Amino acid sequence: MRRPLPRVTNIEFRESARSSVVYFIAIAVFLATIVAQAGAGQSANPKSQSAPAGARKQRIANPLNELLDEAQRDIEKKDFQAAIDHIAGLPSGLFNTYQLVHDEKQAELCFYCVLAYFRKKDYRKAHKYLSYAFKGKDAYPQLAIYKALRLLNMIIHYEQKDTEYLSYDIRAYKRSADPRTGLSRTEKIIFKIIQEKPFANTRHQNNILAKKLKKDIDALSTDKYELQLLKYMDFLQWINQKLGLVNP
Repeated sequence: MRRPLPRVTNIEFRESARSSVVYFIAIAVFLATIVAQAGAGQSANPKSQSAPAGARKQRIANPLNELLDEAQRDIEKKDFQAAIDHIAGLPSGLFNTYQLVHDEKQAELCFYCVLAYFRKKDYRKAHKYLSYAFKGKDAYPQLAIYKALRLLNMIIHYEQKDTEYLSYDIRAYKRSADPRTGLSRTEKIIFKIIQEKPFANTRHQNNILAKKLKKDIDALSTDKYELQLLKYMDFLQWINQKLGLVNP
């Protein structure tokens, strides 16, 4: 005797259908992004049509690598307006779509978007891309890119003199730190500067603070562990600027 199929309620069917629709819409946006990039690349370079199949597969497998490379190049050249112009041309659904494929790559793209707007002092737009990066990412506090994002978020709030938020966020950051390794030198120095508020101090007070932190500051650029964060942003430059050791 044939066993009856399990019954599916109307609610379960509607929820399943809704999830499927959302999923396929996201995939459609993702594929559209790939096609647009591929078409632009072929138009600019006809030789790309005869490229090896393996190379084409690799490009499709990593659709945001080119975007990340361009963003990094613009920022390394300190051409933040070029980075912003490039960001403005990205598909509106890109940040939510690529999340399905690779969380860390999406976070890196968000980081460079935030950094470009931060350097241009457009903090409102910077917060917009921070919201994309932090959405549903509580499970990855130990990854270097998410640490860099959280530190940059604090720096933006510091520049806006939002000290009440920073007191809370520093405590939350410390609670999420890996108890086996603790905080890095970079993290400790940034927290110290935020808490000491150099913008409210005299030059003499900041010179005293700089002398206290000098040993740890000097060690940042040669410590391989610290480079995990410094490869995303020159936090050392920001630290020196706040202490008055270099010009802004």
